[in-house]
Amino acid sequence: ADIYISIHLAHGTGGGWSGTTIEGPNNAYKEEFHQEMLDLTSHIQKNLEELGITPRGYMSSHATDGSTYKDGSIADANKVIRKGVELDIPTIILEQCTLINSPDAENCLSTEAKIKALGIADAKSIADYYGLEKGYNPNKGKLESNTPSQEVEKGSASDKDTQTSTTPSQKIEKENISDLVLLPGDPLRAKYIAENFLENAKLVNTVR
Repeated sequence: ADIYISIHLAHGTGGGWSGTTIEGPNNAYKEEFHQEMLDLTSHIQKNLEELGITPRGYMSSHATDGSTYKDGSIADANKVIRKGVELDIPTIILEQCTLINSPDAENCLSTEAKIKALGIADAKSIADYYGLEKGYNPNKGKLESNTPSQEVEKGSASDKDTQTSTTPSQKIEKENISDLVLLPGDPLRAKYIAENFLENAKLVNTVR
């Protein structure tokens, strides 16, 4: 993968806290990842600011438990980011809008239109930064629909799958996985994105 982006709505309890914070790699190990994510952060927060979401900048942290990367440099404290760096994948966590005690809930999340605008701003920021176009597929030039969809029935996990996980997270053929992947936490969210923002999308997996 070229990049891993984990998108969240922030859950804040402090009075009036609002805005968008992006956490990414520190600069101890892969300086190029740190710089790329800094640049992407500026791009994302500029677009979100146009929706009235206050930019809170970029943050990174160093592990305090003695964890290091393979060259001995201090690892990132956040284990999601750390794992991405270890796999040679630039990784960020986008915390946007605050659900509690915040003007963000009204400004960006109070109607379907506002929620849609937020999603479009996220997608556009990332696509513009990496020079992507609608319908883009890094392997074939665009998403194709002439291959029959493949659906996998529940309970078809192999013995190996059931030994490693009580609930298979996916059952899919390797050749149906793109180099560029959207990974929302909710399958219905993935369905909505495919139906509303992608062209010629193809269902290849029904097991969460």
